[in-house]
Amino acid sequence: MSLTNFTAGTGGLGNPVAEAKSDSIKTRFLSAAILAPIALALVWIGGWYFTGLILVAGVLMVGEWDRLCGGSGRGLHVWLLSAAVVAVSFFSATAQWDLLFPVAAAGVLLALIANRKDQPKWTALGGLYILLPMIALLWLRDDAQWGLITIVWMLVAVWATDTGAYFAGKSIGGPKMAPRISPNKTWAGLVGGVVAAAFVSVLTGKIAGAGSLQNLAMFGGLAAVVGQIGDVCESSVKRHFGVKDSGNIIPGHGGLFDRLDSLLFVALVIAGLNLAAGEAVLWQ
Repeated sequence: MSLTNFTAGTGGLGNPVAEAKSDSIKTRFLSAAILAPIALALVWIGGWYFTGLILVAGVLMVGEWDRLCGGSGRGLHVWLLSAAVVAVSFFSATAQWDLLFPVAAAGVLLALIANRKDQPKWTALGGLYILLPMIALLWLRDDAQWGLITIVWMLVAVWATDTGAYFAGKSIGGPKMAPRISPNKTWAGLVGGVVAAAFVSVLTGKIAGAGSLQNLAMFGGLAAVVGQIGDVCESSVKRHFGVKDSGNIIPGHGGLFDRLDSLLFVALVIAGLNLAAGEAVLWQ
């Protein structure tokens, strides 16, 4: 019996690579199926529940970032950044918005000083990478009229981008988008992500009864592009430090940064646009 017949037969060993890949996809799906409803429920309830979600994610990402950059995930600088995360969460929940940026800046500065002998620039970058999107998310959700639907829109747009990019990239292939940084990403995948995000953006707006067709499609596409930029930026950091995943807290997905890298960038952009316009630009 040939090796091909043996592995293909019912009594053979099968394809361990294909089986491992199938198991990985199942694990990713199960993790998403469990965590996504929990996240959406906390987003829906809002208040201290949403703040708690952001706080926990922020503290976990502080340790994850330090380990990603070659640290131990411990040390005074980690505690200082974690304290800044807690303080930002508390002051946002008590509507003391004028204190958020000073507290975040102080936390980053103190952490940088505490870790000045060991990669201080990465400590500072990590603090900004975590705290600024945190503030953006908390500020966006606090909008009594548009906060809930904006965060829900953001989540589904990012998820749709990942799904559309995955299937378009796999089925079409073609030129790589950033071969040295993220070799699995293709331009076809980006287009697929943009189309998927634009579609769910319009669908979300229609369900909510807000926003124009053109506006929703445009911002859905923008979220896809910005999200992919965030993904590539995180990939470049991982490649710089020779790390495959930012962590292993989410089975099948890796770390929180691996799942939230796109969302962090999208939150910053949407919050910046809203702040500049003085209104929720997405729903106008």
